[in-house]
Amino acid sequence: MVNRTLKQGGTVMPVRKFCVFGDGIAFGVGDDRPGGWPARIGRREMDLVPDLQVYNMAVPWQSTADIVARWRTEAEPRVTGAARCGVVFQFGFSDTADVDDQGIRVPLPESLAHAEKMINDARHWRPVLWIGPPPMLRSAEPREEGGHWVAYGPARLAALNEAFSELARELKVPYLDLCDVLGDRADYRNALIDGDGVHPAAAGHAVIAEAVAQWEAWKDWFPRPEPPKAKPDPKAFQPLFFKKAKADDRIATAIL
Repeated sequence: MVNRTLKQGGTVMPVRKFCVFGDGIAFGVGDDRPGGWPARIGRREMDLVPDLQVYNMAVPWQSTADIVARWRTEAEPRVTGAARCGVVFQFGFSDTADVDDQGIRVPLPESLAHAEKMINDARHWRPVLWIGPPPMLRSAEPREEGGHWVAYGPARLAALNEAFSELARELKVPYLDLCDVLGDRADYRNALIDGDGVHPAAAGHAVIAEAVAQWEAWKDWFPRPEPPKAKPDPKAFQPLFFKKAKADDRIATAIL
């Protein structure tokens, strides 16, 4: 079954639990609040689902090879046996890193193979959302991460994002292209400048959370009830029209 809809009694119900797997962006590197954008958006949805449980199991510096090996084992005890649960993936940055000038950490074909296994397995198990990596600064400088000298590249990131987007279409899984959504936004660029050029400062994580909240696929997970229709006020002013009487005299009649 592909990306099952969460329904109860014919009505779409909001998700009650969701797990997030990814790298430093999903973890919240650079944010001043624990949990990054997943925690931010979780707090937003608690007005709809007060007992909402958000499991952010993203780990900085992990690649798709790392995540594919662990996600199911970590997700199962948190959602198995519970209704209306979902899984969210956001990965890619770490795959594109050039480590110690020795080449790309995970070549694109391998990244796609890992991503396909994760997303395909997950979509047959629970509802799935896939969020792409956000844009980075072209001027992002190499930095030390995990005891290694790491360099990122916007061109490599763009190629990875395009390939992920195409794979998502093939698998019929919703994909949020953050490179497209945030690429022209000055507030996100400023957050990258205030951050390290790859991971944004706190304001950037707030921007990502808002972009996810406005995504139609996310709204399907957290549908807002429609406001009740206002009942007509019997005391309200009613317009008048004239109808012709038998004697050709006109009388006023209210439209009810």
